[in-house]
Amino acid sequence: MRLLAVVEYDGTDFAGFQLQARGRTVQLELESALATCTGEAVRVIGSGRTDAGVHARGQAAHFDTAATIAAHPDQLLRALNAHLPTDVKVRALRRVPETLHARHSALSRRYCYRVLSGRIPSPLHRRYAHHVRAALSCQAMSDAAQLLEGTHDFIAFASEEGPGSTVRRIDRARVWPVGAAAGVGRSDRPVSPGEPIWHTYGDSAQLIEIEVEASGFLRHMMRRIAGTLLRVGDGRLRPEDVATILASRDKSLAGPTAPARGLCLESIAYPDQEMQQPE
Repeated sequence: MRLLAVVEYDGTDFAGFQLQARGRTVQLELESALATCTGEAVRVIGSGRTDAGVHARGQAAHFDTAATIAAHPDQLLRALNAHLPTDVKVRALRRVPETLHARHSALSRRYCYRVLSGRIPSPLHRRYAHHVRAALSCQAMSDAAQLLEGTHDFIAFASEEGPGSTVRRIDRARVWPVGAAAGVGRSDRPVSPGEPIWHTYGDSAQLIEIEVEASGFLRHMMRRIAGTLLRVGDGRLRPEDVATILASRDKSLAGPTAPARGLCLESIAYPDQEMQQPE
């Protein structure tokens, strides 16, 4: 039978999702746990690879097994999580038709890139957000992001050219401020007489999210989009320059590849018919 797992992981200490000759990977951890729980050598197929340091809240992966415990996904879910390390867990597990393929059946993928803008880095955000000292204009970044929506050739935002098409469809591209980062912004609470005022220190850090949902992503495409939008946010590029870069197909015009730590794979969408529970 085939099962589809929704996997969450902190990518900091992984060399990526996919098996590699060297380095710890999410796929290896999943397959090791499945071998213990099922007594079988189970191959896990992810919806796509994530690079070293990239996180996931909703990575999808399928696998096939004939183990008796797989007939009860809730039991297998508990067993898997008991054998998985603390930085990777299976959030959901369900039977799916054998026609579903985690990568090939996906309709879209949604990524979020998180940026902490402020004078002082935050130890609490250092693993999951890219810190920049510059003040950023969310409005300019949002205006630029919307120019990426639609079907285009995104080669200018790829780190390398592959053998296939570089055309992708972006369904949604949004940028918005989440609010003052917890514990970082200035407090408006009145200070009592004699009370220490450590909470009023002056750095007003801002956490910003860049969310893109697309039919697919080229290698480093999301991180180069983020790097380009950051240049719009700090004024080095105008929002309309993003459309020019897109049309040019020239990699040298786009921003740099933003660090992996800020990127998280949020969710994968599949056709309804492919998610029907087999009888």
